[in-house]
Amino acid sequence: MRVTIQDIANAANVAKSTVSKVMSDSPRISDATKQRIRAIMREMNYTPSSLATQLARQSSFNIGMLVDMTQREDFLNAFFYNIIGGVESVIGPLSYELTISNVQYHQNGPSYMERLVRSRRVDG
Repeated sequence: MRVTIQDIANAANVAKSTVSKVMSDSPRISDATKQRIRAIMREMNYTPSSLATQLARQSSFNIGMLVDMTQREDFLNAFFYNIIGGVESVIGPLSYELTISNVQYHQNGPSYMERLVRSRRVDG
């Protein structure tokens, strides 16, 4: 069963909002309390819900790269992988992830890129 923020709060004998503030490194929480709660989080192998984090921060922390796989020779070109590596070297330290998607299968209806951005599955 997945450990929740409420489980951490119960184990630390604090409010759920306190755990949330520790996760966002609020200056309103003492360093001692932060250390104690973070230790409990490690002990319980707590992993924050990516969906909850996205909602709270109003960001997906995800960058989308759309590739047209019908141009197979372009996709297989080694330079393409240098581009991916360059993008990841910039976004990785900012805690962003990269999603690569084949636009070949998304040509009907609203623009696939537009849907990705409007649905907030990617930030850009």
